[in-house]
Amino acid sequence: MLLTAAAYPCRAQYPDERQTYFVDVSGGWTGVRKADSKNFGSFPVIQAGAGKLLTTSDPEKPGLYPDYRHWNIFLTGQFLWGESDLKQAALPVLINSNPQTPSLLSAQSGKGRFYSTTAGPRFQYSRDRWDIYGQVAGGWLRRSLELTGASTQGGALQPSSPSVFSRSANSGDIRATAGVAYGVKKLHVFAEIGMLAGFAVNHETMLAPILSGGVRW
Repeated sequence: MLLTAAAYPCRAQYPDERQTYFVDVSGGWTGVRKADSKNFGSFPVIQAGAGKLLTTSDPEKPGLYPDYRHWNIFLTGQFLWGESDLKQAALPVLINSNPQTPSLLSAQSGKGRFYSTTAGPRFQYSRDRWDIYGQVAGGWLRRSLELTGASTQGGALQPSSPSVFSRSANSGDIRATAGVAYGVKKLHVFAEIGMLAGFAVNHETMLAPILSGGVRW
């Protein structure tokens, strides 16, 4: 009796999982570095993204068990939003440093909000249902600060924490991310670690590490 054996080919990615386009949503937590760490502590973030495959989606070796590319490049875009309470120790420093702004004297608390939109290439290695990837992106960062004080006119005429001062700063930014994903069919779960740093007026703002997880499809 003649016995024959054939090895099942190792494919970079299953045919029904090769996506030319994708979108994802995620949530996580980030720390604050550089000078802004004196103003804000770590805080939660919400993210959304999308991407397009730039390399070919055709198999390298067509046939009954086609062999697809292990290495691929995507063009990706990401949006990040987060909000953090201003540290109480930072409030008197802010007031004393800006005597020309008397409205700061009535401030009792504050919040910082961070918005970022970035785009750039993602380099991804895929084997079976696993993806490992890294990406570098650049774009826009908006950092806003709002200070609130005590109500002086009653709740009927004024909110419980009226805004007494607000300021926003816009600049460019750079973001770097590394991640791993596992997928079944066209649905993938993923985990990422990254950093984001602002330029120009926001050069003292750095969010790191950004730890997040989400769903991609």
